[in-house]
Amino acid sequence: MPKSERDDLCPCGSGRKFRKCHGAETRKSGVPAWLFFLLLGILAVGVLYYIASAGRSPTTTASPLSAPLPAPLPPLPVTPSPASPTGAPLALPSPAGRFENLPGFPLTGLNASQRQKFLDRVNSENCTCGCKGDTVARCVVQDPACTIAPAMATRILAEVQATQK
Repeated sequence: MPKSERDDLCPCGSGRKFRKCHGAETRKSGVPAWLFFLLLGILAVGVLYYIASAGRSPTTTASPLSAPLPAPLPPLPVTPSPASPTGAPLALPSPAGRFENLPGFPLTGLNASQRQKFLDRVNSENCTCGCKGDTVARCVVQDPACTIAPAMATRILAEVQATQK
């Protein structure tokens, strides 16, 4: 039987080219080139590491666990809370990022549940001025030039005041 070339019709009679039919079975199966070069690179890095570490003396390769611990840092000094230009204390967020008072929004006329509801809403609703997802409270405190956040806070305050006391 004569040997078939790649682009000849397959002798089995399928009508396909030999390379797409029975020629696919005779291809060499081996390690892909990229895997060979990856393994060769890993081997080269290992050899270079071995050569570089061979020149070191054993005393310079101390364990990091045997090194003495650094001295502890001194405590931070206590600083007074910052004040606004008018002298009133600034509204700082609590550690959870929640503002408990907003400049320009007196909460004295609200009962405890209304005050809590107002603070919950201004600390959870996002400002629509385009300040990247900041809450209304954060925008009121940190962006005095924003006109949208105070209007939103005023609307929220009016809605909360309209609820029963």
